[in-house]
Amino acid sequence: MVRDEAFGPDFSLLRVVLEQNRNLTVVDEADAIYGDELIDSLYGLNYFYQGSAELAIEPSPERSTLVATALAESASNNFQRSSLLLSDHVDVLCEIIWHADLDVRGREGPSPQPKQGNLSRRRSREQSPRTAKRVSRRE
Repeated sequence: MVRDEAFGPDFSLLRVVLEQNRNLTVVDEADAIYGDELIDSLYGLNYFYQGSAELAIEPSPERSTLVATALAESASNNFQRSSLLLSDHVDVLCEIIWHADLDVRGREGPSPQPKQGNLSRRRSREQSPRTAKRVSRRE
């Protein structure tokens, strides 16, 4: 039988172990989890981490919806959870942003075409590649 004191004052040693290994759960003989409120919140973060990592391993058609929901509900007020979720699912974040950009463009209509006069002024100000090479060789 292990005593609570074995985990350090205020479970500080257990906290260090759980921060290093997010897949670990420490229980007693009766399967009760050791810890206090801080350890419980750390377990909550670790379970969130495990779910996020598992979702990244087994992609599904619902993955982008699940990530968006988790980001909006479970991680919206928690920077650590938000950053963890976004780092595990960068591709989903890019997909969400891409779709949001298309939605905004669709509501605004087609993007306006630049005027021909502006383009010709820009071209006249730019140096040709040969001119740029000659200038750099002289320096």
